Amino acid sequence: MNVSPRWKTNCGHTLIELAVVLSVMGIVAGVGTGVVVEGGRAYRAGRSRSDAVAEADYVLRRLAAELRRVAGPDDITAISETAISFRVDGTERTFALNGTTVVRNSTPIAHDVTVLSFSYFKADGSLTTDPVQVHRIAAEIAVVKNGLEVRLRTEMFPRSFRSAYESWEDE
Repeated sequence: MNVSPRWKTNCGHTLIELAVVLSVMGIVAGVGTGVVVEGGRAYRAGRSRSDAVAEADYVLRRLAAELRRVAGPDDITAISETAISFRVDGTERTFALNGTTVVRNSTPIAHDVTVLSFSYFKADGSLTTDPVQVHRIAAEIAVVKNGLEVRLRTEMFPRSFRSAYESWEDE
């Protein structure tokens, strides 16, 4: 008697088995696609935030570094809510918001800026509009990249003015 094992004669899959496998594969592919798409969105949002923070940080660090080199109160030549002009080593420097671009002496240093604002304080901590009385400067910048806004704020002391502010703090 020649009897072959049953598994050798059953060579194919039923239509229902194939339909179930294809359905499961479709569900897995749909979920996987959703995860990849959301991952891409998260990456772009993170990248936009990182770019905005880097650009805002660059402006504030550069401004602070140059203001620290101001020799004295007479070297701050003009102040406004959106701009500051000062002399360093005899050279005039201006930081201002021009539309959505921060410029330093008319050279663009940051784009997509919605806010660049300054507040100026006397040695006693009160606000001032007189450039000669400035002892502390607060600056805020907002940068928008792909619809995501980042705001940074800092306070700066021109190097030669800090001792006057510290004596005010001690009172």
